Amino acid sequence: MEGVRGGATTYPKPPLGISVDLSAVEDVSETLPPVDDALRRKIEQLAAREDFDSEETQKELRSLVTQALHDHVLEAGGDERSVRLRQEGST
Repeated sequence: MEGVRGGATTYPKPPLGISVDLSAVEDVSETLPPVDDALRRKIEQLAAREDFDSEETQKELRSLVTQALHDHVLEAGGDERSVRLRQEGST
């Protein structure tokens, strides 16, 4: 099979003047707090709704995910970051 050598995927060489650096990121999942059951239930409830694909439900899901990222990742990491939420419809 082309592109696979000894179980590893191979890629073509990049064009001259282009360099590619592949590296692994440290797994931080052990240091993050677990997702709480209330958040999990909210996500499951949204996913089970018949209008899941509607604009309003997708907006609720985005809001929920944004809040979860803020609460469980940004604050848990302790990094001092300036994060500004994207406003719908703005450029």
